[in-house]
Amino acid sequence: MPLISDNQIEHLKQQFKGEELFLVEVEAQQPDADPLQFIFARPDRKTLAAVTKVSSTDPFAGAEVMVKNCLKWGDALLLEDGAVLSAVLPHFEVINKARASTLKKL
Repeated sequence: MPLISDNQIEHLKQQFKGEELFLVEVEAQQPDADPLQFIFARPDRKTLAAVTKVSSTDPFAGAEVMVKNCLKWGDALLLEDGAVLSAVLPHFEVINKARASTLKKL
């Protein structure tokens, strides 16, 4: 798959307006090949609910649900490779990071 262009990124920003998008690059298997690129968005409530339900019995399957439902651009079939999926998963700590909040006793 060719690398994503700046024009394609701008198009995706318009298409998914209001969503934060994240570009994740994974090293290609061949030394001279371009990196694999994926664009993900933060998970919505439906995705979080599905992840929670699936993760209760199979945490890895829950992670797969998260990644596949948040993918906005890139070859989803490449995510079937365990090495590629394992390279993408750590980035979801940032992609799915909750906003800061405070609690005050009244």
